[in-house]
Amino acid sequence: MINRAFSLVELAMVMAIMAVLLAGVTGGARLMESSRLNKIALDLTEIESSIKAFELAYKALPGDLSNAQSYFGSTLCQDHGSHSVLTCNGDGNNELGSYYTSEGKRGEHAYAYLHMQLAGVYKGRYAPHSSTADDYWTISDLNTPSTYTKAGLKAYYAFWGNNVYGDSRYMIMLGKARDTDDGNHNKPYDAAFSLNMVKKLDYKIDDNDVTTGRMRSTNSTDQGTCNGTDEIKCRILFYEQAI
Repeated sequence: MINRAFSLVELAMVMAIMAVLLAGVTGGARLMESSRLNKIALDLTEIESSIKAFELAYKALPGDLSNAQSYFGSTLCQDHGSHSVLTCNGDGNNELGSYYTSEGKRGEHAYAYLHMQLAGVYKGRYAPHSSTADDYWTISDLNTPSTYTKAGLKAYYAFWGNNVYGDSRYMIMLGKARDTDDGNHNKPYDAAFSLNMVKKLDYKIDDNDVTTGRMRSTNSTDQGTCNGTDEIKCRILFYEQAI
């Protein structure tokens, strides 16, 4: 039996094929990331358009509407069964409150999407529900839509008050729901983005600077400082207007 080694031409052909395959995998990953970021940009636009439509119809922010039950009924828009501060009706102060008392009436954020869905102005991809389960208090697919930033990593578009910044009446926090059993369980505090992903999104819809304007990168509870390039270490804060 004659054993014949690969010729230089054959080796070159193999290396070329491997390079093409690798380029295809890398290019496919980039296309997938770009597609997901485009979807997030479109989702944020849809959410904002829905907020404006709701405000035009009801003269109030969703979640903050002080007589929401008179419009939507107490069956579809229930008060929470065990958390008395979680009510369908907001306080009507023209700011969206969140979990913290410093940001207006507590719990308004948990009803914002439900208000918009019941008003017929938001058709987003989530399962609206008037459940009084405890996780309605923070975030879940019951009260907040989500998206995948990469395979297996889900980020929520969570209304999270106004964060007491300037004249911005509400803020959307994009982060992974914290699954650690601590005081921040099920809040959108864990990392869902790399800094490069935030920069690409900011370029698409804001001022191309993740430290200014409406879209800001911020640290995460699980990964600490939002830095590096492609490591998943960041969350996003998206304000009603530039602050």
